[in-house]
Amino acid sequence: MDTRTGNRIGLEPLDAPLGALVTGVDLRRPPGEEDVPVIEEALERFGVLIMRGQDITPRQQVAFCEAFGELDLPPRVEDRLDGEANIFVIGNPDDKAVVFAPDTGQEAEPPWPDLEWHADQSQYPVPTWISMMYGVSVPPDGGDTLFACTYSAYEALDEPTRRRYDEVTLLHSITGINDYLRQLGKTGTISEAELGREHEEPQRWPLVRTHPRSGRKALYFGARVSVGAVGLDAVQGRRLIREVTELASRPEFVYRHRWRGGDAVLWDNRRVVHAATSFDTARYRRVIHRTTVRENTPIR
Repeated sequence: MDTRTGNRIGLEPLDAPLGALVTGVDLRRPPGEEDVPVIEEALERFGVLIMRGQDITPRQQVAFCEAFGELDLPPRVEDRLDGEANIFVIGNPDDKAVVFAPDTGQEAEPPWPDLEWHADQSQYPVPTWISMMYGVSVPPDGGDTLFACTYSAYEALDEPTRRRYDEVTLLHSITGINDYLRQLGKTGTISEAELGREHEEPQRWPLVRTHPRSGRKALYFGARVSVGAVGLDAVQGRRLIREVTELASRPEFVYRHRWRGGDAVLWDNRRVVHAATSFDTARYRRVIHRTTVRENTPIR
């Protein structure tokens, strides 16, 4: 059913734990002043917004996202699109691949706790609020993106576990991503020199954060970028992060996006974590352009 928003934008909820198809939005033009709050409200309500059949330039993608706030730069200079430094090029556009997933295809069916679930840029002092990925070139098979509702994951907890999680502070660091990439045999780790001094110490974020728009609580973590927990030793911290990852990645909380060329997908990192899945990089080309909008005020 198409839910109208009072203007030209239509929202059709997916038959999934989260997400909606959006009509009436042309990404070739920045959203009007009346559209920005509608899209922001829809992002909080549905978590993930899918806009099919878009045909946009990198400049148009950047201009659309800038309507919501300041954009981040991708950490590594070599992953930034020439001429549009705010765009992170994901996939295998040339002889190097930026793929944050194992090359096994084992993630085709649930469960998915071994994938790299995360909210974007949580290793930053000011992390990401809104992310957009645009499908420039997508393979006919594989390369799906999984999105998990961290509202629902938190609300599924029993009361003692909620109270325990409410008191947890996790440590987020790029070293966790680098270690994961090395384990996968991937190239392209991110150096401290590229990141700058602000990333030398892990960022501390509550495991449970309250969404400023809805007042609902949501989990905030990364399967690898979260490297420990305040007050716990290394083993206990990793065990807790694994516990949270296994919870949030349960199928009843997950929407699997199967990409089509021209898809644009926006999501709210305040209430969603996501994970990449693999594809046959030898047979297929996959190019995704990602932009990220920084938080107005980091949620503590």
